[in-house]
Amino acid sequence: MKVPCGKTQKVFTVYIDDVFNLYDTDCRRKHGEYQTYEEAVGACKKLIDDFIEDHAKNGEDELHRCHYFWGKDPWVSPEPPGKHFSSSQYFQDEATRIFGKGKQP
Repeated sequence: MKVPCGKTQKVFTVYIDDVFNLYDTDCRRKHGEYQTYEEAVGACKKLIDDFIEDHAKNGEDELHRCHYFWGKDPWVSPEPPGKHFSSSQYFQDEATRIFGKGKQP
């Protein structure tokens, strides 16, 4: 994507915090950079979806336990005005979608 001369292209960066050490920035790592906010959110969702796929096989309680101890908390910077992606909300919504209707993964 070409950017007109004199203009800067906004880059959306995905960072991953460790759920267990949520406020410890030493545990934070950069996952990648994306040209659009939507692409960055998509990357966050994929990280969570992959985690759920790996850990949901043993049931809902085990999924939540694993998420608390080993889960990822991806987030996007910067967030455009009026937009916010919550990885914890997305995780809860997906767990409810999988287990709330009596489905097993």
